[in-house]
Amino acid sequence: LKRAAAFGELPGRTMPLLKTGRGEPCGLFTYNYSRLPEAYRGLLLYPDPHDHTVRAYRVSAVGSTFKATEEFSLIAGGDAFRPCWVATGPDGALYVVDRGDGKNGRLLRLRWSGTDDEKELPLRPLDS
Repeated sequence: LKRAAAFGELPGRTMPLLKTGRGEPCGLFTYNYSRLPEAYRGLLLYPDPHDHTVRAYRVSAVGSTFKATEEFSLIAGGDAFRPCWVATGPDGALYVVDRGDGKNGRLLRLRWSGTDDEKELPLRPLDS
């Protein structure tokens, strides 16, 4: 009896939560802070330099694991936007490292400045 799996998983191993594409050592990041609205909390964020986006995935529990139930672009850019890392800073802002054109990179800081429906969520002070 031979065993086969769609993505080459070994018998007895847990399947991956999500296939994100060609992949780079960027990894997934879970946003669980309070400086973005509630709708953004618990999202898995994936910086994809090949697709020039930071993709967001909403997940829900399925048994002892999770399943991606929605995917959308949180940030999208042109050819010079090559995000490679996402993290939350001590101020609660979402930081994105962008490799740019390979010679010049950027560090982007995202914060919630508010909308007509949701008030601004100020960042935490760095001196406390």
